[in-house]
Amino acid sequence: MEKNAKALYLMGILQDDRSSDVTKRGMKRLRYRYTFKFSGKLVCRRTFHVCYDIGRSALKGIMSHMLEHGVVPKNHGNKGRRPKHALCFDDVQRVVAYLLNCAEREGIPLPAAPRGRDNIPQIYLPASTTKLDLFKDYQQNCASNIRIVKLTAFKSIWSSCVPNIRIASPRDDVCAICENLRKRVVDAIEEDEQLEATDAYGDHIRQGKRVCLLINNLYLYYAPQNLF
Repeated sequence: MEKNAKALYLMGILQDDRSSDVTKRGMKRLRYRYTFKFSGKLVCRRTFHVCYDIGRSALKGIMSHMLEHGVVPKNHGNKGRRPKHALCFDDVQRVVAYLLNCAEREGIPLPAAPRGRDNIPQIYLPASTTKLDLFKDYQQNCASNIRIVKLTAFKSIWSSCVPNIRIASPRDDVCAICENLRKRVVDAIEEDEQLEATDAYGDHIRQGKRVCLLINNLYLYYAPQNLF
């Protein structure tokens, strides 16, 4: 039985045999006397605890709730309240802007969405990057008068608002040419073929690093100084 349903069930049992709200003299009753029953038979309070598997404090809480509100479901005291540490729209917007800037600067977008139901293509960040590294960089780029979200909130905003930005796994962080060259190295039988494939693979990796460095330098040259 669920907690709220069990509490309502016990309230009904206690309410039936509870003393009235006024005394014999017509005064407001300050103390209420309850009778405890199980299967229609009177039992002691300790037996009531055991039979209904409820602790002493929980039963006292149910009785206090009945005195104050009657036989109604219990609500948590913080229900409807906004926590002091709740994030505002600007906090979320700054994190999203930072992640979009990172994706534009370092990400490799896929030509199309991987599945038919997705309308936004995936953007892969380098496999050498971690969420903790990006969070530390986000902290450093925030101004001193701007609220910085915690790591857990940073990850939650990332997964909720921009799930298409992902960190590539080592398997994903390769292109088609890399796959073909690596396959040539594995499938090579002669030593000359293996050396030729290895040299071609190394040249391709070095060329990719030069292109990546050039793109990063161009972005840093033309990008605005402040990310936010």
